[in-house]
Amino acid sequence: MTSAFTRLIAGATVACGSLIVAGTVAATPDTTATPDTTAPPNTTAAPATTTAPATTTAPDNGGSGIDWGPIAIVAALAIILIAILAALASRRRPSEVAATAAAPRSNNYEIELLGTAQWFHDQLSLELQAAPPAQAQQRWTVDRSRVDGIVIGAQQQAARSNPEAWSRLGQSVSLLSGALDTSIQLRNQQEPDATLVAESVQVVNRRRAELQSLISAMGPIVRD
Repeated sequence: MTSAFTRLIAGATVACGSLIVAGTVAATPDTTATPDTTAPPNTTAAPATTTAPATTTAPDNGGSGIDWGPIAIVAALAIILIAILAALASRRRPSEVAATAAAPRSNNYEIELLGTAQWFHDQLSLELQAAPPAQAQQRWTVDRSRVDGIVIGAQQQAARSNPEAWSRLGQSVSLLSGALDTSIQLRNQQEPDATLVAESVQVVNRRRAELQSLISAMGPIVRD
């Protein structure tokens, strides 16, 4: 009985030992190198590819290397500046003209203006009265613009100095001009009325006397 029990324990011990050995063997990694069947990498180096640096091709500007962009911008700004200056100059121009018109003229202009009025009194008015009607009409058509210039000049001078004297001179020249125009038209009628013609001549002479009186009074004033 005891022997059988002993054998049973011994068998169990052997079995346990076998199991332990088997587990140990199973747990132990296989250190035997397995031949690597993978083909070795191709060690032949591929020829190095050299990447050429990118080249920026400049636009063809007729063979010149000038960048026209900034130049165009500067030119446009210059044109805008010129336009602004021109606009400002045109806005200032009326005031400048007004200032020039308001500036007093020299005595030489006043003397010239008074001398033209004297010519109208002494020469033109007498020649128109003495000339035949048709010739007087033609001469008056040519010289009337000069007489109108006396009136305009006297009005302008009245705004600068001696307003009363120059205003009266301009009015006197205008009255004599109207009297001469009426007389010439009456004489150029197909059948002139002698009475009306004579009366028109008297009016002309009266206007001439008035003008001479004003010219004589203004002479010393203008020459001072």
